[in-house]
Amino acid sequence: MDLSAVCRPSPKVSWWFGDAVIDDSWESVAAGVVSNTLVLTPLTRAQAHSVLTCKAATAPVAVTTATVTIDMYLKPVSATITGPAATGSVRAGDMLDLTCTARGSRPQPIITWYKGATLIRTENTNTKDAVTGVGGVSHVRVKVDRRDNGARITCRATNPDLPRHNIHDNIVINVTYAPEVELRMGAQLDGTVVKEGASLYLTCHVDANPPPHTLTFMHEDTEVRQDKAAGVMINVNNLVLSKVRKTQAGHYYCKATNSEGTGVSPPVNITVRYAPVCAEAKDVWAEPGNTVTARCRVNASPEDSISFSWVWVTNSYTRRVIPSHITSEGSASKVEFTVPRDNITELGSNNRMGALQCWAENSVGRQDTPCIVAVRKPALPSAPVNCSLTGAGREVVTVNCEPGDHPSMPQTYLLQIYETNTKKLYRNVTSKTPKFIVRGLTSGQDYMVYVSSHTSYGRSPYSLVEAFTFKTAENRMQTSGYAIGKLVGGVRQGRCV
Repeated sequence: MDLSAVCRPSPKVSWWFGDAVIDDSWESVAAGVVSNTLVLTPLTRAQAHSVLTCKAATAPVAVTTATVTIDMYLKPVSATITGPAATGSVRAGDMLDLTCTARGSRPQPIITWYKGATLIRTENTNTKDAVTGVGGVSHVRVKVDRRDNGARITCRATNPDLPRHNIHDNIVINVTYAPEVELRMGAQLDGTVVKEGASLYLTCHVDANPPPHTLTFMHEDTEVRQDKAAGVMINVNNLVLSKVRKTQAGHYYCKATNSEGTGVSPPVNITVRYAPVCAEAKDVWAEPGNTVTARCRVNASPEDSISFSWVWVTNSYTRRVIPSHITSEGSASKVEFTVPRDNITELGSNNRMGALQCWAENSVGRQDTPCIVAVRKPALPSAPVNCSLTGAGREVVTVNCEPGDHPSMPQTYLLQIYETNTKKLYRNVTSKTPKFIVRGLTSGQDYMVYVSSHTSYGRSPYSLVEAFTFKTAENRMQTSGYAIGKLVGGVRQGRCV
């Protein structure tokens, strides 16, 4: 700074800072012209807005003054991010509120926000510091999601007149969120199809903050628990099923829970391929030389392209059934078979003459044990046994029996009610089981009740039950025409007369 003064006589020129002289080294540069050049270097922040005074004094008291104010460009010296999420956590889906305060800049700085390398647009920026009036304050408000966890938020303060000089602050945000869960097959498996007896590996992948405190594997609606004896092993987020069984097919999923909630994976449908196993086979009855239709049904996976074969087996020989006699559809097969007249020298238990074995095979293999249809020689059924009667003396009577020994052919059961005195048939009741409920009996009338078994081959002997429906029946301990040990509920076998 240079100040020249023109006076008569020549003045003394000096620079002042307040009441202190900082430079009085003036010089004459022309007739009546005096100059004092002040050099301040280096300038400091403390000298910003300083007022300097140049005084030109002539003897004895005349003083002329001029002043100058120092204005400076100042780079920012600090930037600080504040707000709840600056030191804590924010939940996914909530708003993130942060404030950046920049100090020491002149003129006012430009404040910008970044998430990673991406600029965050904000409308409320570059307000003056309420206390000093220098620098700037900027607010940002953005919605966060799980992808923002661990993101770096930066605020940068830049003096527009000193663009090479900027300062910044940053924080790493902690976003909490409920688990996001996915169940995956082991890398060594191709798809979701496994063969029975193989090992199955499932991994539960969890994205959660904080980490889950509970992780559960589910099969359909049942929790899978570790059972080493059954080949079920769980290790943290891995499920291993060694020697998979067909019953372990179905939908699997996993659940994970943390402080923010519970996540459930989409289900993975596991298909277990297995060789056929017998599902249904019913015995048949025929005389030697007669033709019977035998049927079998299997469970298998896959169910398409199942092939069937039938074999006739007796105590003395085995013979394959001609394929033209076999009809198969899907998982079921039937065979038209004529029971041989020869080579049946003795009957097995329950009049068994032999058996038709039904064998099935699919792409996995042949069934280990065939479906067996026993071919039996018809015989009269046995009479029902252990009959009991309840409700005697009332208008409703219940009769319960058990099938006779070794029931063979499909049976139906017949209950016949006779009036004791007249021997007239009063009621016929049929049932698929030897259990009957009889209503509408006449109070005061005595009845005889008979039960028998029936098949297409014939009927069994009768089981006799005697009942009374009149109110004083408990006091009547005998009946005409019959002598039985236990009157009410008693049973006697014999032919109906």
